[in-house]
Amino acid sequence: MSDSRTPLHGRPLGLLVLALGAACAPRPAVVPAPHPAGLPPIPAATGPLRIDIVAPEENETLPTRDSTFIYGSVGTGGATLTVNGARVPVEPNGAFMAYLPVPANGVYHLEATAAGRTARADRRVRVPTTPALPSTGAR
Repeated sequence: MSDSRTPLHGRPLGLLVLALGAACAPRPAVVPAPHPAGLPPIPAATGPLRIDIVAPEENETLPTRDSTFIYGSVGTGGATLTVNGARVPVEPNGAFMAYLPVPANGVYHLEATAAGRTARADRRVRVPTTPALPSTGAR
């Protein structure tokens, strides 16, 4: 004789309902840990005004004749900077980076100003010569 509380092969009905309810219950949403959006802010630097060019190096032969990166630091985030007359943004820590035309004469002239002071520096690079066209032998 079968008991109504044990309908499936002798297992109690309550256990079956409990297992079924647990399997069908909504699972809690997985919330990812918060992370900062983007990069952290650049800390401010208020050092002495001094132009330090990291690249290109002095007398470096550039691989291109049209444009290249020039970057370094001016020591303070409160400075303004021009390179061959083009205004270049200065970050709060004094760092700068620009993609500028390679000067035909191979000299970058940098001028930085801050708090009434001015600093100047030149960076000489070697500009690649125009490659000779190969001879085709045709006349």
